[in-house]
Amino acid sequence: MTIICWDGSILACDSRMTQDTTITSNNVNKLFKLKEPRPYLDDFILCYALSGIVIDFELIHKMMVSDEGFPIYTHTNHECSGILVGKKQVYLLEQRKGVFIALNKSNKLADGSGAYFGLSAMTLGLNAIQAVKHAIKHDTACGGRVRSWKYEI
Repeated sequence: MTIICWDGSILACDSRMTQDTTITSNNVNKLFKLKEPRPYLDDFILCYALSGIVIDFELIHKMMVSDEGFPIYTHTNHECSGILVGKKQVYLLEQRKGVFIALNKSNKLADGSGAYFGLSAMTLGLNAIQAVKHAIKHDTACGGRVRSWKYEI
């Protein structure tokens, strides 16, 4: 799985990919800064990070960067989730439901198998990068490089 953290200004994630209990890579890019902001409702998506089953991860990523417009993901059995950062709000891609849940940007969010470690670390005052590093120490499905992106107004 993975660890993705949003602390209100930084989106960070690990780079480990696993297959069951086997580490298949420690250098997978799960964080994507869009070249052009993507319109979504009355907002614009700037950056996102994904976790989950690779085929669903890749499907959502392809829809995000396609010229066909922002995805409305309706397949409800997907095994992929993530955090999307917009200019106005942050969005949680809900696993298995295919919906984007809009939240206030000041919310602290974590996703993936290391989410409990990441969220507790941010609650104790660590930033998103530090929270990802903390989760990597405690969840065997998390690891590799930490990638991050800072929201700049």
